[in-house]
Amino acid sequence: MGVFIHINDEASLVLSLGRRSQNHDKVTNDKAFLDDIFDCTRAMCRQHWPLIKVGEGAIIGSFNTRVRALVDRFGSETLSEREHEIVQLILQGHSGKSMARMLGVSPETVKVFRKRIHHKLNIHSQGELFSRLLASLTMITSDHVGDPLVLLRQNPKKQ
Repeated sequence: MGVFIHINDEASLVLSLGRRSQNHDKVTNDKAFLDDIFDCTRAMCRQHWPLIKVGEGAIIGSFNTRVRALVDRFGSETLSEREHEIVQLILQGHSGKSMARMLGVSPETVKVFRKRIHHKLNIHSQGELFSRLLASLTMITSDHVGDPLVLLRQNPKKQ
């Protein structure tokens, strides 16, 4: 389980938590426990974050801003402007009807664009779209400024 902790405008922290027990009955108890300790954990992380020194060669700047910019560019060099707009709305969690209202088109038009997107990206579901986004973000280098999907398409083994 990943827990995102907003530290400040410049940084967020992700804590990755796992379980050793195979007893799935404990999931409810685990969630309650995490809820109980979350405020304390967040407060400790916020208090001690300024004590962490940034090493030489580390990327300085807002991680959140960089990731947002990369997500915003995802598909921009591969898809048409409208297809890219629809991908952005999908990634933001909008339904087909919601996208249709926002774009001033019919839900059927949104379906046509989604089919085109699926064909161009060689995917079959919204889940695969998210998977491609995550896979492309893992390939990003500190100097990359374009569409992250381009890197993924250049290295199909990562798809």
